[in-house]
Amino acid sequence: MAKIAFVGYRKKAVQAAVALGYEPVIWCPESPVSHAYPTIAAPFPEIDGALSADVDSFFKAQSVAFDAIIPLTERSIPAAMLLMQAFDKPLPSQRMAACHDKWLMKQQAEVHQIPVAPYALLDQAGAWPLISSWDCPVYAKLRNHSGGRGLQVASSLDALKKLQGHGYLVEKAIHGVEMSMEIFFQKRQLLFLNSTQYYLHYEINVVPAPDEFIQKKTLERFARHIMEAFELDDGIAHIEFFVTEDGLVFNELTIRPPGGFIMDLIQRSYRFDPWKVLLQLYLKQKVDVCHRAESFSAAYLIHPGPGKIAQISDIETLRALPSVKEVYLKKTAGDIVSVRVGSGQDIGHVFFQNQAYVQLLADIEWFREHFKISHDRL
Repeated sequence: MAKIAFVGYRKKAVQAAVALGYEPVIWCPESPVSHAYPTIAAPFPEIDGALSADVDSFFKAQSVAFDAIIPLTERSIPAAMLLMQAFDKPLPSQRMAACHDKWLMKQQAEVHQIPVAPYALLDQAGAWPLISSWDCPVYAKLRNHSGGRGLQVASSLDALKKLQGHGYLVEKAIHGVEMSMEIFFQKRQLLFLNSTQYYLHYEINVVPAPDEFIQKKTLERFARHIMEAFELDDGIAHIEFFVTEDGLVFNELTIRPPGGFIMDLIQRSYRFDPWKVLLQLYLKQKVDVCHRAESFSAAYLIHPGPGKIAQISDIETLRALPSVKEVYLKKTAGDIVSVRVGSGQDIGHVFFQNQAYVQLLADIEWFREHFKISHDRL
């Protein structure tokens, strides 16, 4: 049977591979929920690291070559790059490292005259005079993390000094609306573009963003500029940017599926399976996408903060809201909730869908007002 190597684990990607007739082979730091597919649980190396002997042996022990090697999470991108090199597969981009390392990413954007926020590598000589000239707060981000992991909002230079020696990139604050776009591309041609509204950052995403934020033609020009700069060939990119009075400002990109249930929202709004399309792009197959959204969709990621859940309000009446399509909770009263270290962590979610954007937002706000989780902080 033909095989696809997944670096990182996303359940729906594995399901899509099986539906296409491929056997998934999985590498992730922790073994996922039990299944019948070959899996190795091993740490991911960094960009300048190397494959461990165990990982190398595991993949080379497979009976056939892989039809595709696909990174599914942010930390898996350097690991996927090393695995591609080990199997003599062409990289999906000559600048794969710059699609993961925020320091290299900003430099690459600047070379191609893509607007970016002023930035500096905290541990680099000469960074302090530049950073000192910016108004606080400033944003400090780990070079190789995403989803808000490690993000620090520094209100003073003294706060920044505590972050030295840990690989932080510091950015000047941008005044604008932050949002994202998700693009599929094949043979360096843009095939599909969706815009995502961060209605409530790290909590509620809306797909697609309404045209009042930015016209799609403007986004398409911006996307093609980024594709050219980062030599994006076949696959997916999740691109974060700001809409400002002076135009679009690039924030960062990653060449793996987005989090925040954005893939689910694309499927609901555009009526095609983005996981299947992602795999087909890596497999160099013809794809079929819908370019016009039939509805607006939203995902509400629930996380009350760390502590012990005391009570969860009755949600049965909230399920009757016109836009509510799915409510899923992983926790019940008495369960412990850990600290949220990234946007991908939640204790449940709600999917909303409606053809009318105004009605969608009205139902989201009604749900937020009436859904309560009380918990005791530990």
